[in-house]
Amino acid sequence: MLIPRLSLFLFATFLAADPIGSGLADGTRLVYESAGASQPPWIYDSVRVVQRAEFDRCVMVTRREQTPREHCARGDTLFVRQASGAYVVRRPLGPRMEMDVPTASGDVLYYTTGDADVREVAGVSVSFLPTTIVTRTSEGVATRRLREQYATSLLTALWGVFEQPDSTGGWTPSREFQLVEIAREGRD
Repeated sequence: MLIPRLSLFLFATFLAADPIGSGLADGTRLVYESAGASQPPWIYDSVRVVQRAEFDRCVMVTRREQTPREHCARGDTLFVRQASGAYVVRRPLGPRMEMDVPTASGDVLYYTTGDADVREVAGVSVSFLPTTIVTRTSEGVATRRLREQYATSLLTALWGVFEQPDSTGGWTPSREFQLVEIAREGRD
């Protein structure tokens, strides 16, 4: 059983890297739980590094039953390529950052990040950036907050909780999720 252990070790080492998408490969399967129930797995059919002169790193990912999506990093900022070909700011990638990201609906996402940390998911160490995202209307009214542990290597969160504003000026949790499995199809 040296080969499976070696491949798990190499996969775990691969996931510990910080570059965007570096923890994803063809056949990667991510499984989340929410409200105590497993959710349908996210399966990555294709993951390709794409060279773009204006970015430090770009990754084209295709999740099963979804259209391909290109993610690019420049410095401490993540961009996503739109259908029009334009690259738009998606989120901050660095610690202790604040960023406002307008949405197509007119809302604004207010990002605040903390210090990077590492967490184990099913025996795999994954670095993450604690992030809080507050959704505000164009009038500045907060409508939702998401607190998450965002893993740049996976281009998604390891854990998160959605919250709604309450009448006291605080937040009430509405839904929590967590990543419980990181695997590759045909290798587990």
